[in-house]
Amino acid sequence: MKGLRFMDDKIRTLSNYRLQKAREDLEAARLTFQHQKLAQSVNRSYYAIFHAVRALVATITLIQKGTQRLLVTLIKTILQMVR
Repeated sequence: MKGLRFMDDKIRTLSNYRLQKAREDLEAARLTFQHQKLAQSVNRSYYAIFHAVRALVATITLIQKGTQRLLVTLIKTILQMVR
């Protein structure tokens, strides 16, 4: 059980790290939007969402790299949960 607790802490740390990255990107999106840098704001918004989803995926222990694989994994996981 101690190993399981370690894994829970490791996943929680990873998820928190990714959520922090999402918050930072969201703040950057807000600031660039205020300065009418719309393309940069959209880019930072995208990455804020990307990192938030990666934080969620980490909590269900399906750690993936890359946008496409991440989205496919998330969709498959959601579909399995609702079945």
